[in-house]
Amino acid sequence: MHRSEKQKLYLEILEKVLPHLRNLQTHGFWRRLEYGNFYAELELVHNLPRLLICPEFQAYDVYWLNTQARIFITKGRRDLAFHEAVCKDIKQLFALVPDELRDKLTWRATDLTSDHSRKFAMHSANEYMVLLEMTEKLLQKHGHDFQEAMLRRLVDELKAGGSASILNSNDIWGGSGSVTDCNLLPEPSDPSRESSEIDQAEFYRLIAQLARFMIDDGIANPRVIHIGGVFDGWAKLK
Repeated sequence: MHRSEKQKLYLEILEKVLPHLRNLQTHGFWRRLEYGNFYAELELVHNLPRLLICPEFQAYDVYWLNTQARIFITKGRRDLAFHEAVCKDIKQLFALVPDELRDKLTWRATDLTSDHSRKFAMHSANEYMVLLEMTEKLLQKHGHDFQEAMLRRLVDELKAGGSASILNSNDIWGGSGSVTDCNLLPEPSDPSRESSEIDQAEFYRLIAQLARFMIDDGIANPRVIHIGGVFDGWAKLK
């Protein structure tokens, strides 16, 4: 059966995304928990069977480009092996939109480069600072003054106009001595244990949210994505 260029590209996207996500489901529970969220990838493909039926572009194809493709571009996991290739497929689909439907496009993908997600930053510096300052207070409360000071320096850099990409710093996401290495829980016999458990859960939530913001804005490095996914899993268990 002859397939149109539109159908070929949709099939290529499906063949890149579905086998990869399926294979991840064969891994153990804790390993899958570390991988984090794949909402943007599944949002991209869940309506493609419907779009594959018609060989020509229709209004619903444009809707897909405006919504589900854009979610993938702005929120997709850039650490996944297929991410850049799928972005190129989306760019080719934009080029295939017929003239009579082009006025329905609400954004352009004429230059999807490796830093494309930066063009669609979704979170302001103030939103980042609120998360960081809330985290600072928890660290200070539980005696992690050194890590609190590291966060304060990063907040000051943001206030001075620095890019949110500085939040990839090992001061937050590194190993021993980093912010994410902090434990807010005292000994089990300590009378403050119960209230500390509440703070620990909030700490997990704040770190996971920080990672999600960075992923949304396309600035998260693989370590941020990995650790953010781990903290998100821990937050959900609390």
